[in-house]
Amino acid sequence: MNELFAGSELADLIAKVDREERLSFEDGVRLFKSNDLLAIGYMADKVRRRKCGDKVYFASNRQIETAHGLDIRTNAAMVYGPMESDEEKVEHLVRLRQLQDKTGGFLTFAPIAFQPENTGLEEIMQAGSTTGFADLKVLAAARVVLDNFAHIKASWIQIGLKLAQTSLAFGVDDLDGTVSEEQISHAAGAGITQAMTKNQLVEMIRVVGRKPVERDSLYNIVEAY
Repeated sequence: MNELFAGSELADLIAKVDREERLSFEDGVRLFKSNDLLAIGYMADKVRRRKCGDKVYFASNRQIETAHGLDIRTNAAMVYGPMESDEEKVEHLVRLRQLQDKTGGFLTFAPIAFQPENTGLEEIMQAGSTTGFADLKVLAAARVVLDNFAHIKASWIQIGLKLAQTSLAFGVDDLDGTVSEEQISHAAGAGITQAMTKNQLVEMIRVVGRKPVERDSLYNIVEAY
Protein backbone atom coordinates (compact mmCIF):
# COMPACT_ATOMS: atom_id res chain seq x y z
CA MET A 1 0.00 0.00 0.00
CA ASN A 2 1.12 3.55 -0.68
CA GLU A 3 2.48 4.86 2.64
CA LEU A 4 0.67 8.14 2.03
CA PHE A 5 -2.64 6.41 2.80
CA ALA A 6 -1.52 4.16 5.66
CA GLY A 7 -3.48 6.30 8.13
CA SER A 8 -6.56 6.71 5.97
CA GLU A 9 -9.95 5.59 7.26
CA LEU A 10 -10.15 3.65 3.99
CA ALA A 11 -6.81 1.86 4.40
CA ASP A 12 -8.48 -1.56 4.62
CA LEU A 13 -10.36 -0.89 1.37
CA ILE A 14 -7.14 0.19 -0.31
CA ALA A 15 -5.64 -3.12 0.77
CA LYS A 16 -8.60 -4.92 -0.81
CA VAL A 17 -8.09 -3.07 -4.07
CA ASP A 18 -4.38 -3.90 -3.96
CA ARG A 19 -5.34 -7.56 -3.64
CA GLU A 20 -7.89 -7.18 -6.48
CA GLU A 21 -10.73 -8.19 -4.17
CA ARG A 22 -14.34 -7.17 -4.86
CA LEU A 23 -15.83 -4.53 -2.54
CA SER A 24 -19.03 -5.33 -0.66
CA PHE A 25 -22.16 -3.18 -0.48
CA GLU A 26 -21.00 -1.92 2.91
CA ASP A 27 -17.59 -1.06 1.45
CA GLY A 28 -19.29 0.93 -1.29
CA VAL A 29 -21.33 2.90 1.22
CA ARG A 30 -18.11 3.75 3.09
CA LEU A 31 -16.64 5.15 -0.12
CA PHE A 32 -19.59 7.50 -0.60
CA LYS A 33 -19.68 8.58 3.04
CA SER A 34 -15.95 9.25 3.25
CA ASN A 35 -14.51 12.69 2.53
CA ASP A 36 -11.07 11.22 1.81
CA LEU A 37 -11.35 11.92 -1.90
CA LEU A 38 -7.64 11.43 -2.50
CA ALA A 39 -7.79 7.88 -1.12
CA ILE A 40 -10.85 7.09 -3.24
CA GLY A 41 -9.12 8.60 -6.26
CA TYR A 42 -5.99 6.56 -5.55
CA MET A 43 -8.02 3.35 -5.58
CA ALA A 44 -9.91 4.38 -8.69
CA ASP A 45 -6.74 5.26 -10.58
CA LYS A 46 -5.19 1.94 -9.59
CA VAL A 47 -8.18 0.03 -10.99
CA ARG A 48 -8.20 2.24 -14.07
CA ARG A 49 -4.50 1.62 -14.80
CA ARG A 50 -5.02 -2.10 -14.27
CA LYS A 51 -7.70 -2.13 -16.96
CA CYS A 52 -6.67 0.63 -19.39
CA GLY A 53 -3.14 1.81 -18.64
CA ASP A 54 -2.82 5.49 -19.60
CA LYS A 55 -5.30 5.35 -22.48
CA VAL A 56 -8.23 7.78 -22.60
CA TYR A 57 -10.89 6.89 -25.15
CA PHE A 58 -13.21 9.19 -27.02
CA ALA A 59 -15.65 8.79 -29.90
CA SER A 60 -16.40 11.31 -32.63
CA ASN A 61 -19.79 9.80 -33.42
CA ARG A 62 -22.60 8.11 -31.49
CA GLN A 63 -24.67 5.12 -32.61
CA ILE A 64 -28.01 3.90 -31.26
CA GLU A 65 -27.52 0.63 -29.41
CA THR A 66 -29.95 -2.20 -28.75
CA ALA A 67 -30.48 -4.64 -25.89
CA HIS A 68 -28.04 -7.32 -24.76
CA GLY A 69 -30.49 -9.93 -25.97
CA LEU A 70 -29.52 -9.01 -29.54
CA ASP A 71 -25.86 -9.59 -28.71
CA ILE A 72 -25.02 -5.91 -28.99
CA ARG A 73 -23.31 -4.51 -25.94
CA THR A 74 -24.63 -1.34 -24.30
CA ASN A 75 -23.72 1.37 -21.83
CA ALA A 76 -25.03 1.73 -18.29
CA ALA A 77 -25.87 5.01 -16.58
CA MET A 78 -27.00 6.50 -13.29
CA VAL A 79 -28.55 9.93 -12.83
CA TYR A 80 -27.45 11.25 -9.45
CA GLY A 81 -27.89 14.38 -7.39
CA PRO A 82 -28.36 15.63 -3.85
CA MET A 83 -31.70 13.85 -3.42
CA GLU A 84 -30.37 10.26 -3.38
CA SER A 85 -28.79 8.68 -0.32
CA ASP A 86 -25.36 7.10 -0.45
CA GLU A 87 -27.00 3.72 0.10
CA GLU A 88 -29.25 4.24 -2.94
CA LYS A 89 -26.27 5.11 -5.12
CA VAL A 90 -24.38 2.01 -4.00
CA GLU A 91 -27.45 -0.20 -4.48
CA HIS A 92 -27.65 1.05 -8.07
CA LEU A 93 -23.98 0.21 -8.65
CA VAL A 94 -24.21 -3.22 -7.05
CA ARG A 95 -27.26 -4.14 -9.15
CA LEU A 96 -25.39 -3.10 -12.30
CA ARG A 97 -22.43 -5.20 -11.19
CA GLN A 98 -24.68 -8.20 -10.62
CA LEU A 99 -26.26 -7.80 -14.06
CA GLN A 100 -22.84 -7.48 -15.63
CA ASP A 101 -21.79 -10.71 -13.91
CA LYS A 102 -24.81 -12.36 -15.49
CA THR A 103 -24.76 -10.93 -19.04
CA GLY A 104 -21.38 -9.27 -19.59
CA GLY A 105 -23.30 -6.91 -21.84
CA PHE A 106 -22.17 -3.51 -20.55
CA LEU A 107 -19.30 -1.67 -22.17
CA THR A 108 -19.07 1.35 -19.90
CA PHE A 109 -20.68 3.12 -16.96
CA ALA A 110 -21.60 6.79 -17.35
CA PRO A 111 -22.90 8.62 -14.27
CA ILE A 112 -24.99 11.67 -15.14
CA ALA A 113 -25.16 14.63 -12.76
CA PHE A 114 -28.71 15.98 -12.48
CA GLN A 115 -28.99 19.60 -13.63
CA PRO A 116 -32.12 21.25 -12.16
CA GLU A 117 -31.90 24.37 -14.30
CA ASN A 118 -34.71 24.76 -16.84
CA THR A 119 -36.47 21.62 -15.60
CA GLY A 120 -39.17 23.24 -13.45
CA LEU A 121 -37.62 21.57 -10.39
CA GLU A 122 -35.41 24.45 -9.30
CA GLU A 123 -37.50 25.23 -6.20
CA ILE A 124 -37.69 21.57 -5.16
CA MET A 125 -33.97 21.08 -5.60
CA GLN A 126 -32.98 23.58 -2.94
CA ALA A 127 -29.51 22.06 -2.73
CA GLY A 128 -28.98 22.82 -6.41
CA SER A 129 -26.91 20.68 -8.75
CA THR A 130 -23.99 18.53 -7.65
CA THR A 131 -20.59 19.81 -6.56
CA GLY A 132 -17.29 19.04 -8.24
CA PHE A 133 -16.30 17.08 -5.12
CA ALA A 134 -19.44 14.94 -5.43
CA ASP A 135 -18.90 14.40 -9.17
CA LEU A 136 -15.36 13.12 -8.64
CA LYS A 137 -16.46 10.92 -5.76
CA VAL A 138 -19.20 9.25 -7.83
CA LEU A 139 -16.82 8.64 -10.75
CA ALA A 140 -14.04 7.29 -8.51
CA ALA A 141 -16.30 5.16 -6.31
CA ALA A 142 -17.98 3.71 -9.40
CA ARG A 143 -14.58 2.74 -10.81
CA VAL A 144 -13.71 0.88 -7.61
CA VAL A 145 -17.10 -0.84 -7.11
CA LEU A 146 -17.74 -1.78 -10.76
CA ASP A 147 -14.80 -4.13 -11.02
CA ASN A 148 -16.36 -6.00 -13.95
CA PHE A 149 -16.85 -2.88 -16.12
CA ALA A 150 -14.04 -2.15 -18.55
CA HIS A 151 -14.65 1.59 -18.80
CA ILE A 152 -15.92 4.58 -16.82
CA LYS A 153 -17.12 7.58 -18.84
CA ALA A 154 -17.26 11.27 -17.91
CA SER A 155 -18.90 13.97 -20.01
CA TRP A 156 -17.20 17.35 -20.19
CA ILE A 157 -20.58 18.74 -21.24
CA GLN A 158 -21.98 17.69 -17.88
CA ILE A 159 -19.14 18.51 -15.50
CA GLY A 160 -17.04 21.03 -17.41
CA LEU A 161 -13.65 20.86 -19.09
CA LYS A 162 -11.39 21.32 -16.06
CA LEU A 163 -13.21 18.79 -13.89
CA ALA A 164 -13.28 16.33 -16.81
CA GLN A 165 -9.50 16.62 -17.03
CA THR A 166 -9.20 16.06 -13.28
CA SER A 167 -11.47 13.01 -13.51
CA LEU A 168 -8.78 11.24 -15.56
CA ALA A 169 -6.87 10.86 -12.28
CA PHE A 170 -10.00 9.56 -10.52
CA GLY A 171 -10.76 6.42 -12.51
CA VAL A 172 -12.16 7.84 -15.76
CA ASP A 173 -10.77 6.43 -19.02
CA ASP A 174 -13.43 7.61 -21.49
CA LEU A 175 -14.47 11.19 -22.37
CA ASP A 176 -17.24 12.37 -24.65
CA GLY A 177 -15.89 13.52 -27.99
CA THR A 178 -17.07 16.22 -30.35
CA VAL A 179 -20.76 17.02 -29.99
CA SER A 180 -23.69 17.89 -32.23
CA GLU A 181 -25.78 21.07 -32.11
CA GLU A 182 -28.56 19.12 -30.42
CA GLN A 183 -26.29 18.03 -27.60
CA ILE A 184 -25.06 21.59 -27.16
CA SER A 185 -28.59 22.87 -26.60
CA HIS A 186 -29.20 20.26 -23.91
CA ALA A 187 -25.95 21.27 -22.17
CA ALA A 188 -27.14 24.81 -21.53
CA GLY A 189 -28.03 23.98 -17.92
CA ALA A 190 -24.40 23.06 -17.25
CA GLY A 191 -23.20 26.44 -18.44
CA ILE A 192 -21.40 25.08 -21.50
CA THR A 193 -22.32 26.58 -24.85
CA GLN A 194 -19.58 25.63 -27.32
CA ALA A 195 -18.47 22.47 -29.05
CA MET A 196 -15.01 20.96 -28.91
CA THR A 197 -13.11 19.82 -31.98
CA LYS A 198 -11.22 16.54 -32.10
CA ASN A 199 -7.87 18.34 -31.94
CA GLN A 200 -8.97 20.27 -28.86
CA LEU A 201 -10.08 17.07 -27.15
CA VAL A 202 -6.81 15.32 -28.00
CA GLU A 203 -4.82 18.22 -26.55
CA MET A 204 -7.05 18.27 -23.45
CA ILE A 205 -6.11 14.62 -22.81
CA ARG A 206 -2.43 14.97 -23.67
CA VAL A 207 -1.84 17.94 -21.38
CA VAL A 208 -2.56 15.79 -18.29
CA GLY A 209 -0.17 13.05 -19.39
CA ARG A 210 -2.67 10.58 -20.82
CA LYS A 211 -2.76 8.92 -24.25
CA PRO A 212 -5.71 9.95 -26.50
CA VAL A 213 -7.31 7.04 -28.36
CA GLU A 214 -10.22 7.50 -30.75
CA ARG A 215 -12.61 4.55 -30.62
CA ASP A 216 -15.75 3.27 -32.29
CA SER A 217 -18.95 2.38 -30.42
CA LEU A 218 -17.52 -1.04 -29.42
CA TYR A 219 -14.18 0.35 -28.18
CA ASN A 220 -12.26 -0.83 -31.21
CA ILE A 221 -9.37 1.59 -31.72
CA VAL A 222 -9.83 3.92 -34.70
CA GLU A 223 -6.69 5.96 -34.16
CA ALA A 224 -4.17 6.48 -31.37
CA TYR A 225 -2.61 9.94 -31.05
